[in-house]
Amino acid sequence: MSDRWIANVSLASILLVSVVLFTVAQPASASPPESNEPASTSSSDESDPQLTIEDELLVEDTAPYLPDTQSTATKTSTPLRLLPASVSALSHALLRDRNALVLGDALTNVPGVNAQSNSGVHDLFFLRGFESLSSSLVMVDGAPEPEATFYQLYNVERVEVVRGPAGFLYGGNPLAGAVNMVRKRPVGGLEGRLSILGGSHSTTQTTLDFNYGRPDGHAGFRLNGLWQSSDGYRDDKASTVAAANPVFTFLAGDNTAVTVSAGVLRSDFEPDAGIPLLFGAVPDVPRERSYQTPFDFSDQDLMRFRVDIESRLNSRLTLRNKTYYTVLDWDSKGTLINGAFPNRQGGTDVFRTRTVLDDRQEFLGNQLDLLFSWETGSVTHNFVTGFELVQQTDDLRLDVGFLPSIDLFAPVETAPETDFLIPAFGITADATTTIVAPYILDEINISDRWRIFLGGRFDSIDFEDDASGTSSSDSQLSPFVGALFSPTASVSLYANYSEAFSPQSSTVSGSGREPEEGSQIEVGVKTEHLDGKLRAALAFYHLEKDKIAIVDATGVTAQIGDQESEGFELEIASSPRERLHWTFTYAYTDAELTRFTELDPFFFTIVDFSGNTPAYAPEHLASLWLSQRFQSGFGISGGVRYVSEQFIDEDNTFEIDAYTTLDALFSYEQPRWGARIHLRNLTDEDYAGRGFGSVSILPADGFNIMGGFHLNL
Repeated sequence: MSDRWIANVSLASILLVSVVLFTVAQPASASPPESNEPASTSSSDESDPQLTIEDELLVEDTAPYLPDTQSTATKTSTPLRLLPASVSALSHALLRDRNALVLGDALTNVPGVNAQSNSGVHDLFFLRGFESLSSSLVMVDGAPEPEATFYQLYNVERVEVVRGPAGFLYGGNPLAGAVNMVRKRPVGGLEGRLSILGGSHSTTQTTLDFNYGRPDGHAGFRLNGLWQSSDGYRDDKASTVAAANPVFTFLAGDNTAVTVSAGVLRSDFEPDAGIPLLFGAVPDVPRERSYQTPFDFSDQDLMRFRVDIESRLNSRLTLRNKTYYTVLDWDSKGTLINGAFPNRQGGTDVFRTRTVLDDRQEFLGNQLDLLFSWETGSVTHNFVTGFELVQQTDDLRLDVGFLPSIDLFAPVETAPETDFLIPAFGITADATTTIVAPYILDEINISDRWRIFLGGRFDSIDFEDDASGTSSSDSQLSPFVGALFSPTASVSLYANYSEAFSPQSSTVSGSGREPEEGSQIEVGVKTEHLDGKLRAALAFYHLEKDKIAIVDATGVTAQIGDQESEGFELEIASSPRERLHWTFTYAYTDAELTRFTELDPFFFTIVDFSGNTPAYAPEHLASLWLSQRFQSGFGISGGVRYVSEQFIDEDNTFEIDAYTTLDALFSYEQPRWGARIHLRNLTDEDYAGRGFGSVSILPADGFNIMGGFHLNL
């Protein structure tokens, strides 16, 4: 491991120095970088909250194409260079250039993130070698989201990714990281955009963004809407999505702003377990072929309601309160592939089962935050203290049923619509989790060169599952210690140590459910040059987690593993000239299951897989994105992404080949209208993604195109 580590550190250092020298050599314009969006469609300032309480409520500004601040890691607007942690921020303009429709699209260019999907019905990603459902937290405006759905980006202003444990502010799940989607809020004036896109696989998408802010700045309203439909690139994989997000903001007194928002989303997808493997290889069948029954479906209804209140008591003291309610109803019936084997007639049978899911998840919570600053001599403290109370419920029923086999090379469907369930394989849960959690974070500015961050959150968790008759009470402390040293105004060196956990899961079998626990050590360097037009960050980390829940060979999820991951990540963002922006990311990940044993269902023996590589944890991930706008309104953007070999399950039975994809955008922008053409997978790369366990892979889409226009108010 040490030789590879040294070799890759050297490679990263060479890349960093080379890119810095290249950018410094370019002629720099005196003009500041411009947003990729026309001024009429600007949404907000990069700070959080997006409403500035001064003489008026609504302040409009132009968000940079490459954000240099964030609000997730500290709950305050903090420059990325002054954080002792790895944080990436993606602007709405950049996401729009990449045609990022769902969260997985946005994460493909974040270092250390391997974006996948689960059966084609919800977002799934692997961060620093750890799977997102149990080791990462997805949030909307700082409030936790239920598992699992496609997180639509039609109403998102920016996406922020904290890599490494974030439990010191957000509690359970963010051991590998936290992802926060910051939604659009009202801004001053009257503006709007109607966008219509269409393209491959009969895909159409219509989005609406309407905004009105009163002239006196005391109130505003914004409405975002989405309608999308597609036949999908695989056989019989049609989908529709409809969503709306109204937001109303008003002043309640001179120094208090209130924001009320609601969101509804209806999505209908057809699950996809992929193409079965045959003798450990991908069979020679069309990439579009599906082995699902015609009765499969996945219907989700998601509703969000938020009330945010911010009161600026004085220049040093701000009070915030967020009340949130989120509910996800998920009904699904899907085909699972259990393997492909030759039959006596000379053909090959694909063995299948059917899953029937009825799940309702509810999150009801309140976050109360107090932000204040004070000085003790020459030392300044920026302090965040808060208290969160949340109740999460999960009413789950998951059944497994019989399905007839189907021929691999000449499939003829014979499955009935009626479900023939296997009682022994059903899972039910009627779980309620109540969490009471105080938390603090103190940013101590000792001098212009030294900053110390001390934080922690204490979660008191009561878990009760009426379906299984189990209950437990646990308490978890998630500490964070960070230090940042700036030898010059353009360079920051940092180190941090943090711990986090994942609470008990209702999908884990047995009565001995325990929180999964982990910790991380990270060191890094951040630098800025050319008056902020060039930024780079390099981070080294060691992350480990105990009592991981893994789906074993019998299909049962149990806490049978420990995992550690170490590596480094490089991220460079630059706007060397007016309207020219580029980003480069590279991540090296060395992940290992330090403990993993399971029962072989055929020989009834215990097999030790300790030392294996976790699923979907490639050693190398790299991406480059370049965007150039011209004064005439024309624009061109493009990017390349490389993913090295990766195993599809913890048994390491099959390895997906490395692949490289190339995307491009051609656009034309005018104040009142614009047009664009998105080209994905230009080389028609034939590669694979996550299927179902160790028995299948999901072929990725080949070359595809989307194009359309938008109108501005």
